[in-house]
Amino acid sequence: ANRDVMKRICTVFLEGKKSLPNIMAHMSGTLPMAYLGFADVMLNGEQFNVSYDHNVIPPGDFYAANLTPEKILAEFYGKQYGLVPMLLPEFRHDNAEMKKRCSLAEPTRSFLARTLLHEIEVWPIWCNANEVLKTWDVKSAFGMADADIAFVPFWSNTSFCAIEKDVLISYYRKSGRILLIAANCTDRSIATEVTFDFSSFTDMNAVTLIDAMSHGAIPFKNSRISLEIAPQNFRMIIGNTR
Repeated sequence: ANRDVMKRICTVFLEGKKSLPNIMAHMSGTLPMAYLGFADVMLNGEQFNVSYDHNVIPPGDFYAANLTPEKILAEFYGKQYGLVPMLLPEFRHDNAEMKKRCSLAEPTRSFLARTLLHEIEVWPIWCNANEVLKTWDVKSAFGMADADIAFVPFWSNTSFCAIEKDVLISYYRKSGRILLIAANCTDRSIATEVTFDFSSFTDMNAVTLIDAMSHGAIPFKNSRISLEIAPQNFRMIIGNTR
C-alpha cells in the first residue's frame, strides 16, 4: 500500500510536466527504502537531533559513534532501490556547544569521511557548510555528470589499497582520470602508504597526482604514495594522465 501511495505521488508530479521533477522522500528514523523507489532522493538523519544527547559527546565523535559502515548500508543507503541517499546533518544551533560545532571543520569532516566513502550526498545545513561545499567543488570540477564516470566503493576496490587497513578508499574513475577518497575513521592519526594498481586502467599507465583541496603535488614512486590522514578525516586525491 505504501508503495502504491508513492507511485501515485510520482504520477501526480509527472502529469502535465514539461520537465522531470526531483522528488525527495524524508524518511529519517525509518526504514522504508523498499517502497520509496518512485522517489529520486531519500533524506535521512533528523533522528540524530532527538535520539541522542550531543552535549555529552566530544565534537567530531558523534557521527563516528553513530555512522558505522554497517549502519550506513542498513539505514542510509538506498541505491539498490534507485534512490540517491542524502544525509541531513544535525549540529543544530540549539545551544552554544552546537553553534561551536557548526563553526568547526572537524565535526563536519567526521561525517563527510563516511558519506564520501559511500557516495552519500549531504544537505549543507546544521553543519560547517563550507566544508561540504569544498567537496562539491572538487566533484564538480572532476565531472560528476560525464557519461563515462563510474564509482567504485571501498568494499569493491582492489586497485588502490592502503597498507594501513583502517584507511578505507573509494574512488571515481573516468577516461584518463581518477578521484580517490581515502578516509581515516579512527581516533588516531594515520601515516600510511597506498599502492596503485593500474593494470585495469589501459589509459592510465602514467599519472600525476594532486591533493584535490590543497592542489599540492603528491610524489608518486614505484606505484606508491605516502599519505597522512588526521583522525576522523579524509583526503581527496586526483590522478591525471600525464
